[in-house]
Amino acid sequence: MTAPSRGGTNEPSGIAGVLADRRATDGAQAIATAAREPFDLIVTDYNMPLMDGPAFVSYLKQTPVTEGIPVVMVTTETDEKLLGPNPGAGVIAIFREEFCPDVVGPVLDKLF
Repeated sequence: MTAPSRGGTNEPSGIAGVLADRRATDGAQAIATAAREPFDLIVTDYNMPLMDGPAFVSYLKQTPVTEGIPVVMVTTETDEKLLGPNPGAGVIAIFREEFCPDVVGPVLDKLF
C-alpha cells in the first residue's frame, strides 16, 4: 500500500508527489494501516496474502473512515474474468505491475 499522506511532513520517497510511503505485507496489515493513518490515495496489489486486493478494496469501501479514498490496483493477472470491469468497487484504475509513469500520470492528474 502506498499513498501520499494528507498533511504529511515526511520526505519524498523518490516518486514525484508521494509524501508518505507505507507498505503492508498482507491485506490485514493494510487494513490496520489505512484505519489509523489518513491517505489521499491507496495503491494495492491484486494478489496479497490473507486478503486479496478485491476483498481489501471492498472492506475499505464499507468502512466510513476509508470509503472515500481512491484506490489504484496493480496486478500481474491477465485473466479478464478475474479482473472484470472493476475487481473491487472503488478501484479507479488497474495497471499491470510493469507500468510506466506515462500511463499512471494522467490518472493521478485527474485526482489531484
